[in-house]
Amino acid sequence: MTVHKIAEWVAAVRPDIPIIFDNGKSTSPNKLIGDLAGAFPKVTFILAHMRGGDLIEVTAAHDNIYIQTTGVPQVEVVQQCVDELGADRVMMGSDSPYHSMDDEVKKVEALQLSESDKQMVFGGTAKKVLKI
Repeated sequence: MTVHKIAEWVAAVRPDIPIIFDNGKSTSPNKLIGDLAGAFPKVTFILAHMRGGDLIEVTAAHDNIYIQTTGVPQVEVVQQCVDELGADRVMMGSDSPYHSMDDEVKKVEALQLSESDKQMVFGGTAKKVLKI
């Protein structure tokens, strides 16, 4: 089944279930994900990593794309994503068992954000997206 067919099924049957993409490579097809987000605006897409040179541009163009903090060790990259997209579009990820949860927490704690924005990244955005 192709990614397009999966998105088509989710849109028709369970639009409340987000589709998560493992875009963990520097050459990740973020544009393809953006095209899907445009074609299926009622479906939520989550990028599991902050990878790919067009990540911010693609995410900013589609209100139904959210990103997780994993995939980059640099706090500066996460800071740029939050600054340009807003804390309500970024959620902490663990990438467990491949990365340390402590390192992911420290990365978010190091961000220059208000306490309310940090709480969005730590869990508020995920709660909103997952409707919990």
